[in-house]
Amino acid sequence: FLARHDSDPFNRWQALQDAALALLLDGVAGTPLPGADLDALAAALADTLTSPTLDAAFKALALGLPTEQLIARAIASNVDPGRIRDTRLALLASLAARLEPVLAETYRGSVPEGPYKPDHHQSGLRALRNAALSLLTLGGRPLGATLAREQYESAGNMTDRYEALRAVVGAWSADAEALLGNFRTLYTSDPLVFDKWLGLNAMAPDDGVVPRLAAILADPAFPRSNPNRLR
Repeated sequence: FLARHDSDPFNRWQALQDAALALLLDGVAGTPLPGADLDALAAALADTLTSPTLDAAFKALALGLPTEQLIARAIASNVDPGRIRDTRLALLASLAARLEPVLAETYRGSVPEGPYKPDHHQSGLRALRNAALSLLTLGGRPLGATLAREQYESAGNMTDRYEALRAVVGAWSADAEALLGNFRTLYTSDPLVFDKWLGLNAMAPDDGVVPRLAAILADPAFPRSNPNRLR
């Protein structure tokens, strides 16, 4: 596996994706995730994150493992969304447990220096930092929830605050509901940010998601005449 992905960045990324998708498809089909294959995938990811030659943007891309939608498309028929989600979360948890020290070091070592700039270098560092945070948080590591809350509270730009909130909501950690409310209060007058907030409410995996969305729709202040908001 390491030999397969070591020749150039695209091959490396494709091999990581293929290996993760194969594990996920087997898991959805009922095959337990094999420890040896998980070890190999974790080792390849660690090798990628610690590489001195690969840039931050590529490393962030490498941490973006196959989504639930991609898994469903690969299965193509008799799709069970709940089983797909459970299997993907199990994979993320297994990888996060194996990679926690590397992910923590990556997160702490990817803070852009100086004032905010939307350039390639800083954007890549922010993407890598937030990808590491996402895997730690969705993987159920307590460190991830702690770092996400701290990042949300101290963020100096919308990207970092939103990504911290997205990680918290995706894992539905103990801070999720309070931070959703805080985010809405902070950006109540910005329609584009309001759309992001709506999307996060809809993706939350907690049992209260349907009543919460019903309450949002019932609020007299909700712009029901806006098709994008309703979508």
